[in-house]
Amino acid sequence: MTTNNSNTNTIILLTGSNTGIGYATAQALLTAPLPSRPVTIILTSRTLDKAVKASQDLKDDQAFLDAWNGGCQVVPKQLDIDDEASVKALHKDLKEQFGRVDVLVNNAGAHYDFQVASGKMTTREAFIGSFTTNVVSTHLLTESFMDLLFSSDSPRLIFLSSGLSSLGDHSNPHVPVNHSPPAGWPKQPIFQTPTYRTSKTAMNMMILEWCRTLKNDNVKIHILDPGFLSTTLGGAQPDVLKEKGAKDPIEGGRFIRSIIEGERDGDQGKLIGSEGIIPW
Repeated sequence: MTTNNSNTNTIILLTGSNTGIGYATAQALLTAPLPSRPVTIILTSRTLDKAVKASQDLKDDQAFLDAWNGGCQVVPKQLDIDDEASVKALHKDLKEQFGRVDVLVNNAGAHYDFQVASGKMTTREAFIGSFTTNVVSTHLLTESFMDLLFSSDSPRLIFLSSGLSSLGDHSNPHVPVNHSPPAGWPKQPIFQTPTYRTSKTAMNMMILEWCRTLKNDNVKIHILDPGFLSTTLGGAQPDVLKEKGAKDPIEGGRFIRSIIEGERDGDQGKLIGSEGIIPW
């Protein structure tokens, strides 16, 4: 059974979208000027309650009244990409409800370096957790929903990577985490992100494998860095990040919307930021 507008709306699955960049992307998609084709946003969270609350907050926001009147929808769903049963349940649900996914935005991710710095996790736990979510689970979720993407007339697959994953930009002195600490051992685990950025570099290769695999198929694939944003990813404090130059998450949301709307289709298969192509 399909819902109203399911045949005409663009079906967008946003993983990890009850807060942060994912939620900001939903806001951007519902902001005027509205897309030429109404969107149905599948807003997901590890717990259904959080997805429902975030969806209701959007529905109650008068700024998006035109979007609702124009046929846009937001549908809350439970999704934990590290839980195979959760992924399978959502796939079954969306297949029955919509029959396809037009855009898959792989936003859900893990960042544990701050927990290592505070002594809440070991470095081993952080590496394993980061690679599990950012590489393995993201790959498997993409694989699980590939049939629904192939059911779309214009499928689009988006991965959120990070400029911190760049090997070519690793020595850029303008990036704080590239600065070397003073001599001596042990090093103070201040603002460093070794487990996160290493997993994102591995994620880039995983994504390039998807680009190779789907080269002869009608799937647009994008790899993007949404920028340095003031979110709570990894237990970060948004106010502290703002002091370090982080932008509001809506900036990243607008960038992701531009990708969904095809503004950077010429840069498929490359790591891109709002200001251009980022070196591998």
